[in-house]
Amino acid sequence: VFQPTIQNTWVITRTSSDLDVAYSYPDLWALLTKDPLGLEPMSKDSLEEIIVNPAKRFGVKIDSVIVDDLIKALTDRPSSVALLEFVMWKLWEKQTDKEIRFHDYNDMGTKGGSTGRLDGVLAEHADELYGKLKSDEEIQIRRLFLKLIDPASGSFGILPRRVSKTEVEELGKECW
Repeated sequence: VFQPTIQNTWVITRTSSDLDVAYSYPDLWALLTKDPLGLEPMSKDSLEEIIVNPAKRFGVKIDSVIVDDLIKALTDRPSSVALLEFVMWKLWEKQTDKEIRFHDYNDMGTKGGSTGRLDGVLAEHADELYGKLKSDEEIQIRRLFLKLIDPASGSFGILPRRVSKTEVEELGKECW
């Protein structure tokens, strides 16, 4: 009789800052540090490839100053690659004549005194959406966001907090 063996492989991605939190949970720490495969930060050439090549496939040219600026921002903060996707999406929306131009990029992510375009573009988008809410919706969203963080003591600052489906449903009943 043939009995297939089911084998699971888990791929867990994390940044080095996650390890500080995981260390507090011995069982989680043991799982995360068993057979780890650490990846080096992306090289400047690799970063250029992930910025330029998708556009190139569609015949879209990206101003080299944009590419250089994004590479510089990502070299200093490798965990911000996820924000790059959002920035590139917003730039893609602004393209004209199959070109993504510096003047469109230069206007992005600079409102409200943000610290950089990667963070600033997302902050501007969130502010734009938040600004469209009615006052009662603002209160509801604020309450939801406050449930998603855990003001922690020590060097961690504010940590994300997992919220159960029940908590969200209860908040929904209260707010909506």
